[in-house]
Amino acid sequence: MSPASPAAHEHLALEAELSDGPVRFARERLRLPMGLEASFGWLRHPPTVLVVPRCADGRLLLLRRYRPAVGRWVLEFPSGLLRAEESPQAGGARLVCALTGLGCGGWRQLGVLRPNPGYSDEHMTVGLLAIDEAGEGNPDLRDATDGGLCQLQHWSPQDLEMALMAPQEAVDGRCVTAWVLARPHWIL
Repeated sequence: MSPASPAAHEHLALEAELSDGPVRFARERLRLPMGLEASFGWLRHPPTVLVVPRCADGRLLLLRRYRPAVGRWVLEFPSGLLRAEESPQAGGARLVCALTGLGCGGWRQLGVLRPNPGYSDEHMTVGLLAIDEAGEGNPDLRDATDGGLCQLQHWSPQDLEMALMAPQEAVDGRCVTAWVLARPHWIL
């Protein structure tokens, strides 16, 4: 059985809105496609990009970032907001360069995610980005996207696979999905 074709809801009224930088919380009165009226709240989020950085030697660049919302370090791929009129490829290269100081090469778009559709309208473009240099970088970096602390780490695809199968540390769910999309581009 296939799902019904999507139908748009009708915006009836903006009931409340709160902004914090580029992200806004909105509460709206809607008429749903099935005719019901109800109020819903969600985060309005600008477009984002998530990059799976691949070094020339086949290793991956990952970040180990401290995330205050969960009170722990989390393993993840670089991600961040796209600037106005910025392509995902340009935004991804900008983020990786800001985090690592390394140059970037070819880009392959892997897909678009809706990371939190229950409470956010965010859409995130996921892409594979070649890193021109495989240098070790500085392990103690300040994240250029949101001021959070992070460490740059090199991972082999096999080590990442093992970490996802038996996680010893928290792994960002977007990272898991991005790896599923990127994995066919590695020979394991």
